[in-house]
Amino acid sequence: MALLYAAILSMLVFATTAKATDPVINYSFPIRVNFQPSTSALPVDKFVWNADFGGVFSFKDGFRYGWDKDIQSLARERNIHPLQKRDTHVEVGGTWEFELPEIPGRKYNIFLVCGDPLGSAKSINSVVIEGVEVIDQDGPDKFDVINLQGVPVDDGKLTITPAASASNLKLTHIKISRAN
Repeated sequence: MALLYAAILSMLVFATTAKATDPVINYSFPIRVNFQPSTSALPVDKFVWNADFGGVFSFKDGFRYGWDKDIQSLARERNIHPLQKRDTHVEVGGTWEFELPEIPGRKYNIFLVCGDPLGSAKSINSVVIEGVEVIDQDGPDKFDVINLQGVPVDDGKLTITPAASASNLKLTHIKISRAN
């Protein structure tokens, strides 16, 4: 019995240690994330892509990123656009974050594409990226490209939320690169 207890205690300590000990993240920029259902293939091109299925913030694909709640049921693939990165999306249902190195004064360039190849008269793709509100200037359409340069990320997490004016906001893909 004591041996069984020791084995169980050992497994509990290992499980606790394994969860508490995160691997070291090797940041290789630029970082590309495609928003898509878990059953979809990643975009195929000359770049390395990571997939976001709408899962909660956690360690995956060598990085820490995700949503403040599970929104996997809001991920879609349309099977109508020739570019996979524009054929898939996650309808925004909360806050998305991507952990970055905490380096004082470090800034990032953010290239974000919002939309749906089906388009929608209800979609207003306005977002807030690190406190900067980006308003959808052309109103409802298929896609909107947001290109922000020199975005400071002071707390170590790039944060994206829907703006107050957003409606039916969908993220298709994002590229994060170092500005300095």
